[in-house]
Amino acid sequence: MRIVKVISLIILMSFIAISIAKDSDVIKIIEVIVNDNRTSHISYVNLLTTENYLKDVNRSDFMANLMNQISKSKTVMLINENFMDRLSKKRILLTVIFTNSLDEFIKLASKFSHLTFNYAGYYVILFENAKELEVHQVFQILWSLYIRNVNLIRWVEESIIVETFFPFTSTYCNKTHPVKVADYENGNFSFKPNEFFPKKFQKFYNCTISMTSFTALSPSVLKREFSNGTFELYGRDIEMLKTLSFELNFYANNTYLHPFGSWGVMSPNKTFSGGIGMAQRRSTDFVFGNINLKHDRVEIMDFCFGYYLEILVFVIPRGLPFSPFHKLIRPFHNFVWICVLMVLVACVVVILILSFLPKKFKSFVYGENVTTPFLNVIIAMYGGAQNILPKYNFSRSLLMMFLLFCLVLRSLYQGSLFKFLQANDNQPEVASIDEMAENNFKFYMIPSYDDMTRNNAAMKGKRVIIDPLDQKGIMNRTLNSQFAGSVIDSISDVLYKNKIKAHNREELYKVCKQPFTTIPITMWFPKNSYLVEPIDEKLIWYQCSGLLQYWASFEEDSKYLSYTDVSKGPKPMSVENFSATFQIWSFACGLGFIIFILEKFCRALESSWTRIQTNPDLHGVTFFVVKHQSHMHKNQSTESTA
Repeated sequence: MRIVKVISLIILMSFIAISIAKDSDVIKIIEVIVNDNRTSHISYVNLLTTENYLKDVNRSDFMANLMNQISKSKTVMLINENFMDRLSKKRILLTVIFTNSLDEFIKLASKFSHLTFNYAGYYVILFENAKELEVHQVFQILWSLYIRNVNLIRWVEESIIVETFFPFTSTYCNKTHPVKVADYENGNFSFKPNEFFPKKFQKFYNCTISMTSFTALSPSVLKREFSNGTFELYGRDIEMLKTLSFELNFYANNTYLHPFGSWGVMSPNKTFSGGIGMAQRRSTDFVFGNINLKHDRVEIMDFCFGYYLEILVFVIPRGLPFSPFHKLIRPFHNFVWICVLMVLVACVVVILILSFLPKKFKSFVYGENVTTPFLNVIIAMYGGAQNILPKYNFSRSLLMMFLLFCLVLRSLYQGSLFKFLQANDNQPEVASIDEMAENNFKFYMIPSYDDMTRNNAAMKGKRVIIDPLDQKGIMNRTLNSQFAGSVIDSISDVLYKNKIKAHNREELYKVCKQPFTTIPITMWFPKNSYLVEPIDEKLIWYQCSGLLQYWASFEEDSKYLSYTDVSKGPKPMSVENFSATFQIWSFACGLGFIIFILEKFCRALESSWTRIQTNPDLHGVTFFVVKHQSHMHKNQSTESTA
């Protein structure tokens, strides 16, 4: 019996020694992994255990030694799964998980939240006695959550191995087969990788990546249809996608949604419809097509680097057309007209002053026999001939300078007038948001821009949310200068539409000088997607190199903001061009007729009065007629009273 007890004690001591040795080896392995190249900068590590893991006293000693060792380089926090709700919402980057069985791990994983854990972070799992099938199942659970930077430690016979998974390889796609990356035996690594957390998504080995696109509010995704019923997509984002698929080596399975507006909207329960909803439900790996960054999507979806800055502008109506009279005075600036009027006023003042002076002064200034100086000034301005010329050199020099002044002025006016009469120019349009608000403009926008404008004081009570399918119709209404409204649209979309209109010889959309805002354009992914990091790296390079601007230039050209078609050439003058001239002529004829009547009346009255004054015999007749008329008027008044 004593021998049996001794043997049992020796065996027990051996097991304890082996266990202590293995625990020491595991601590060394975990320490190496948590201080790997990609995790060395992380100062905080979370040790997460399943509910029953620390009930074993030996486990408690092991955990104490592990914490003591790791705390030399990092801050350590130990927590049981029952107290995970106490974790701060810091999205922990580095976590070491301890479990004894697959069931315990499944229960633990069901409590994971992306608000607490960063699924793109780094995870070490100690599952000592795990079978290979169990390891595969653990990896499947983690991959379903998009947790990909994982190392699992387990015992295999006399050695300790470290395993991970690579979802995309040259032999399979989207699988979680365990791959041994390190083997620890007899106190040393027989082999280990340069990095325990390598970048796993630099290449996809021609595996299929699903994506969704749609007709966008810009030439980022355009559709070209062929006569045989097929179509192809092109545009800025399509060129970007082709380059991404080539560099990351994946096959792009693109689902194109129609009609316009299929990107989707959010419902009150925070679920999306359309293409964005497909990404939210993981029906597609990502969705793209000039989609802007919005705060209501950030909590439930992931997004990539803002690879393009889109400028939002106001499409506005042109200013009111110039009136016919306004076109007649447009050749000269207001200051020029003031100077011309000052010259005329000076002429009038001089003539009036000379009218009160002796005749010799008039002869010296504008000629001896000139009886209509005012009319001569007007004739000189219109280029008429001067029938009576002065005989003094001073008056001739004065007349010559005035005629030269009128000649230059008249030539410049006539040369510019032709252009302005034919031009379809309008008055200056509104130039700012405040000016639009002062003119009681309505601000039309699609639902995507609702939250950007909700708190704008100038737009308060004037915003109109429209269906994306109605946007083009509202934009066409801005071609009418009487329309009191503006449409918010991307500058890329306006440039593309104006380019098409210019080719079709149609009127272009007008853009307000003051832009509204700039918004980053991004792609949207399911929450915690593994594609965000590799695509971000490429997009940053594309933007810095100017590739995105180059791709956008295929369909966008800034000249179409103020494009003028110069190929039409001159056209015959119409009655409309001379409407102001006819109106002035009609007004002058009417005014001349009135003056003619007044002149006839005044002359008749003057001649009658002259005859009365010069003929004494008419005085009595006049008195009798006046008195007789007064008497008759009095009799008529008496009879009417009776």
